[in-house]
Amino acid sequence: MNASAVLIFLFSSGVAWSQIFVASAASIAGGQIGAYALKRVNEKILRVCIIFIGFGLAIGLFMKAHGVLQ
Repeated sequence: MNASAVLIFLFSSGVAWSQIFVASAASIAGGQIGAYALKRVNEKILRVCIIFIGFGLAIGLFMKAHGVLQ
């Protein structure tokens, strides 16, 4: 699926390549850092943190959608 997306972007005229290079470098770095951290962080603590972040984002998006946040 990613390979087909890359092919579509390669042949599209409206692609901001400088932003793509930054995003791809950040994605690769994040994957490497995540794999490194996964081996060193307690799994239960990581899961709890991910749940709190997910709930926080969901509440923030809900509040933004209903005009509470600007």
